[in-house]
Amino acid sequence: MPVCLEYGLSEGPLHEPHYFTGLNQLKLEFPLLDATHDSHTPEPGGELKQRDVLPRCEAMSLFVSSFFANREAPD
Repeated sequence: MPVCLEYGLSEGPLHEPHYFTGLNQLKLEFPLLDATHDSHTPEPGGELKQRDVLPRCEAMSLFVSSFFANREAPD
């Protein structure tokens, strides 16, 4: 199963843009990383306080809720 990088799943403040390890390094650590995946939330940056994270977390929760609401329940 491929691994996808979703920026919205990071729940803490990330002060610097491009905080995440480079894609090449991530591919070494996670060979199944899908480098073609586009995150459903923007890369974090400029989050100085915990409350600054809320809009990104809200966007991720809306995406996840919509994703599962539109799937059929398993038998």
